[in-house]
Amino acid sequence: MIAINDVNNYTANGIIVHPLVPAVSGDKDTGKRPIVPNWQTRTIPYDVAYIERELSRGANIGANCGKASDLTVIDIDYHIKGVWEYVFDGVDTSSFVTQTRTQKDGKKHYMFRYCPDLKTCVNQELGFDIRNDKGNIVLAPSVHYEGDVYRLSDKIEFRPELPAIVAERINEIIGMYSQLKAVFTKCRPCFYKMWKAVFVDEHSDIYHDTTVFRQAEGRARHLYLFAELKANGATDAQLMLACWLIFGEFFNEVESSKGINGIDSKKTPRNTTLQADEYFGRFMQVESVVSDIPSEPEMDEISLAELKTLKQDLNTRRMPDLTSVLHEDHYINKVTSWMSGLSDTYYEYQVCSALWFLSAAIQQKGCIALKQGTVYPNLYILMLGQSTKSRKTTAVKKIRDIFESATGEELFNDDPTVEGYLEMLAKNPVQNFIRDEVSGLMAKYHKKYNDGIFDLECNIFDGESVRKIKAAGREKEPKEIIVNKPYVTHLYATTPDKFVGTMNMDDFQCGYGYRFLYSFPTYAKARGDYTLEDTESVEAWANVLAATRTLYDRYRDAAHFKFSMTTDALNLFNRIGRCLEDAGEELHNEQLDSAIGRAQDNILKLSMLIEIGKPEPSHEITEESIGISALMMLNFFLPSYMQVMDRVMTDIKANKIEKAITVIRRMGGTCTRSTLVQNGHFTKKECDEIVEAMVYGNIVIERKVKETKLVTYILTSEAKTLDVHITDLTDMYTKLSNLSNLSNLSRLADSTLTRAKIARIDKPCITSGSVLKVVNNTAKIAKIAKIAKIDEEITVTNSDSDCDTFFEGVE
Repeated sequence: MIAINDVNNYTANGIIVHPLVPAVSGDKDTGKRPIVPNWQTRTIPYDVAYIERELSRGANIGANCGKASDLTVIDIDYHIKGVWEYVFDGVDTSSFVTQTRTQKDGKKHYMFRYCPDLKTCVNQELGFDIRNDKGNIVLAPSVHYEGDVYRLSDKIEFRPELPAIVAERINEIIGMYSQLKAVFTKCRPCFYKMWKAVFVDEHSDIYHDTTVFRQAEGRARHLYLFAELKANGATDAQLMLACWLIFGEFFNEVESSKGINGIDSKKTPRNTTLQADEYFGRFMQVESVVSDIPSEPEMDEISLAELKTLKQDLNTRRMPDLTSVLHEDHYINKVTSWMSGLSDTYYEYQVCSALWFLSAAIQQKGCIALKQGTVYPNLYILMLGQSTKSRKTTAVKKIRDIFESATGEELFNDDPTVEGYLEMLAKNPVQNFIRDEVSGLMAKYHKKYNDGIFDLECNIFDGESVRKIKAAGREKEPKEIIVNKPYVTHLYATTPDKFVGTMNMDDFQCGYGYRFLYSFPTYAKARGDYTLEDTESVEAWANVLAATRTLYDRYRDAAHFKFSMTTDALNLFNRIGRCLEDAGEELHNEQLDSAIGRAQDNILKLSMLIEIGKPEPSHEITEESIGISALMMLNFFLPSYMQVMDRVMTDIKANKIEKAITVIRRMGGTCTRSTLVQNGHFTKKECDEIVEAMVYGNIVIERKVKETKLVTYILTSEAKTLDVHITDLTDMYTKLSNLSNLSNLSRLADSTLTRAKIARIDKPCITSGSVLKVVNNTAKIAKIAKIAKIDEEITVTNSDSDCDTFFEGVE
């Protein structure tokens, strides 16, 4: 029996000890489960008399891990050599406090002070669990059901701090394995079923029998597996993790690296080859069709109300409202005000159209020079949306019309070859290109005669001079085409389906795809009715035209200059960069890492454009313009990119799982089995196999709806979001919005008629010095009138409630 002094020693060192059910020899369900309810929320020790009573009944003892006990535990259930060699590489483990009860498979508990960077989780395939907040761990000298007694290598009070690099590497491995599981879902079913049989299913006859992938007989299966994984997007790092699990104590990094480099993703095995294999063949046999509702007796239930709160919001991408943070006469606000009065095109398209013109208007005259390199404000913008209803073509045509009318230059739907493109730029290195449907051009870019055009576009975007030398022909001398310091802008539009149909991962990996700002709004917008042109719309067009011509003429005749940047702006920019990179690292996504690098350049580009779009153009980048640009990237452009990349990596025609994900997304993030079968055009058997793979890959969770008893699939949102929260940006946006609101109110107060409108006055104002008289206790109107410096006697007959909407948020 455990002595009460053992418990008291833990308690004296801050450990919240609770009793566990007694261990029963041979019964693996005993010895570890807490007896008391709500033990996870316990923050003070239990009564000694209660603990003594339970100990007298043979109870084991455990700890409520986490902050409550200042205790974080790494529970190694199955030692995997590669994992722990990587985690502890360069780390001194001599001071670690270890709890063991057997040497079997290297089972042990590493005991540390509380580390909030690790989350309680179970990682069966990786061979370890994390016990932290709301986690339970058995404490020495408890007894295991196999008869072993738990022992500590040192006193619990000597447990050290967990090295930060260890926590970082553990999280990296957990995230990487989660991504590997997602790759498995894209493979043929026999591959993830085989993997589960070896690393997940304890009842399988080949559980932990990794020889099926090793030695002479298993080598072919190993190659089959890795070729399939690589063909479906697995990275070398993910394949190395698979090597850790497969080879265990026999892992050799040099040999594994050599083997991974030799994997040919084009040499995936045929189905007939897999069918003939002793092990893969098991999982390719035809199975009977399962019942309409999968048998899940222990499936968690969820109510319709809970389902509504869990439902994934796939339509949250929004451009920050620039009307509330930029001056009313800022060029962007002029364009959006004009376009919104003409059409129900997305606000995001309107902003992008204005940004494109600003990048064209500066005509290479301005840049910002950093020690790391020079950044020009030229933009490549791609607007994505469904045909007709998104009105992307309207936005493109309107800004084209304004550009041509203001500059006298005609913009064509140019369709050049790579040589023609170079010759155009050799004559004039400053060029602007605009197309309301670009899929045809991008398809031609993939033709043999346009080889090298994507690399060329990357160099041009970066403003790098280009020289192309053609082989000598009849003239017997090579022909040279030189493009000096090009400055090119693109404003393109197409549908997401057409874009995915013409672009692939190679087009991103060469750098071309990463250089675009993607405008991909999907939220439901209000439909605008068709109306006749009126005087107001003509005046708005004339106003934008005048502003456009003024800006273009200003920079056409300007000398070259460099933008300066305030110290506060530079500090904020660096903080944003660090936060972006840290958030990207947590997702372990190579494609996102590349986009984050480009995002930082684009924040600078957008900041320069915001400065020149001011009523009086500025050439100094301020903290405010950096903050606004960063919010545009974080709230809209980067989420749009992530959604685009998700589609590019999806081949719906070849991958039924991706097709199923698309169906669930279109249903708002949740759908029932029958809906998935009907809209995905699957058989019931196909549907169940697909769902099994998605559950295994943590792509969906299954829940049974209490009211309907139907099984519902809910898309998880992990790896789809970039969690970046920078308080400076949020506070700045709020501050700027409030300042803009007050500024707008002051402008509204410029006339007696407008002042009457603000105060809901139904009779003329009577000037009476600086007296302000408000009837009916309308405190809000009094406050705003004071801010707006209204110097008349005002009689108000309407109630406060009439003004609530107008003054909401202005305090």
